[in-house]
Amino acid sequence: MDKISTTAKISFSLGIILVVSLFLFLVLFRSTGGGYLAQIVSEPTVDDVVNEETASPIVKEVAVSSAGAYKIGGQELYAFRADKRWPIGSITKLMTALVADRLYLSEKPYELIEITEEMVRADGDEGGFESGETIRADDLIKAMMLVSSNDAANALAIHYGEDKFVALMNETAKELGMINTTFADATGISTQNLSTVEDIRTLSEFLWKNYTYIFDISQRPSETIIERVSGTKWSLDNINPFVSRTDFLGGKAGGTSESEGNLVSIFDVPEREGEVIIIVFGSGDRIAETEKILNNL
Repeated sequence: MDKISTTAKISFSLGIILVVSLFLFLVLFRSTGGGYLAQIVSEPTVDDVVNEETASPIVKEVAVSSAGAYKIGGQELYAFRADKRWPIGSITKLMTALVADRLYLSEKPYELIEITEEMVRADGDEGGFESGETIRADDLIKAMMLVSSNDAANALAIHYGEDKFVALMNETAKELGMINTTFADATGISTQNLSTVEDIRTLSEFLWKNYTYIFDISQRPSETIIERVSGTKWSLDNINPFVSRTDFLGGKAGGTSESEGNLVSIFDVPEREGEVIIIVFGSGDRIAETEKILNNL
C-alpha cells in the first residue's frame, strides 16, 4: 500500500507540473504570435515609447520602433534600439541608387534603358513611365529620389538582371560593413528588405561623402525627365515634406503596412557645427518624430 500511495503521489505531482507547463507555453505562444514583425524583432513594434531613462536626455519621448541621430563622420547624438532589424521599405532605394550609379553612370554616355511591361508592373505609377520609352539611368535615379518610383527601381534592376542586381546590393552592403542588412528586391516592397538604424547610418554617410548628388536630388523641389527617342519632357515634384526647409539637405522616406513609417533625413544643424543624420523607423508620424529629435539636438 505504501508503494502504491507513493507512486500515486508522484504521478499526481507530475501531472500538476505538466498542466502548469502547458499553461505557461500557451501564454507565451499567444504573446509572441503577433505576426511577421513580432517574429523578426521579438519586441513590441510601433507603439514603443522612448523616455529619458531608456534612451537619451536629448529626447524625452519619441514614439518609434528605433531611431538615431548622428553627426556625419562623428558623434552619436541620440540612439534607441539602433541595432534592431526592421523592414525599411523604400529606404532600400538608397542602395538601389548606389548600385545603379556604379553600373550605369561610371562613364559617359550614361546608360539608356528601354522600359518594358515587366518594369512597370510594380505597385504605383509614380514617375509616369510607360512601356516602350527609352530613359537614361540618371533620370531613373531622379525618379526614385523625388517620388520614390517603384517602376524606376525595377527598370534599373531588370535591365541588368534582377537577381544579379539584388545580389550586388547585398554584396555592397557587406562591403560597407552593413552586417545586419539584407535585400530581396530593388524597390523596398518586400518585407524581407531588412536593416537597422546603425546600418542605414553607415550607408547614408557613405553616400553623403562619395555620392553626394543622390541626396542633392532628394532636396530639390522638382526635376525634369526626358524620353530620349521622342524628346518628350515631364516634371516630377518632390514628395518629401521637408523639401521647403532651408536646413534640409536630403533624405529618403520608406514604409509598408507592416513597418509603418521610416525616414532618413540630413539637416544642417549649426548648433552641432555641421550635418546631422536623423533616422526614424516604425513610426505612425515619421515627420513629427523626426522634428521632435531635430528640435532637441
